[in-house]
Amino acid sequence: MQTDDFSLRYFWLLLLLCFGTNILSAQTETPAPTLAFGGYLEPYYSYDFNNPKADGNRPGFFYSYNRHNEFNVNLGFVKANYAAQRVRANAAIAAGTYMNANYAAEPGVLKNILEMNAGLCLSKNRDLWVDAGIFASHIGFESAIGKDCRNLTRGINGVIIATGTPNGFGVLGLSLNFDYAVLPNAMWRIEGRFLNCRDDIFLKNNELVSTNAFVTTSLAVSF
Repeated sequence: MQTDDFSLRYFWLLLLLCFGTNILSAQTETPAPTLAFGGYLEPYYSYDFNNPKADGNRPGFFYSYNRHNEFNVNLGFVKANYAAQRVRANAAIAAGTYMNANYAAEPGVLKNILEMNAGLCLSKNRDLWVDAGIFASHIGFESAIGKDCRNLTRGINGVIIATGTPNGFGVLGLSLNFDYAVLPNAMWRIEGRFLNCRDDIFLKNNELVSTNAFVTTSLAVSF
């Protein structure tokens, strides 16, 4: 009996040690809050062979690389990311010709907010979150960030609203793309396109035409 009592006490002591170790381990593995900073810069040059508007702007549906025959910055931003056990947040402040074109209708400082959101964890397992704010948006495979797009200058067929054109921006054409990783965090891209639309949506010498040819090159740098 004494041997059995000793074995039982040893078993319970061992179980208690294991349970206590698991509690300490779980407490130790709780992730510490982190604050990280990053950024992105995308300078470019684009030449539109139609010679569009005298002010250098390409047709209004071109939001990216929309300046003709000049060096410029399509998109540049700095981003902060905060992550804790129950709270997370993102903020990205941006500038460039993409922001000028796509956010033209936004008031004041909202013209420069690319992303600003916060989230709260609703479950102990951290698998259910609710987030609110301004989020990075996209249409299909496309993104405001050039390096995340399959084509440098995006696809006109990605526009889902026809805005009054009889054939809804239906475009045929040829596209030649070349990507080269200059550095692990830098991508040089060049693209040439010839497009033909059933509607007159392109500008040539301030007149609407159905064809367009252009070449664009950019350097996408993330940090």
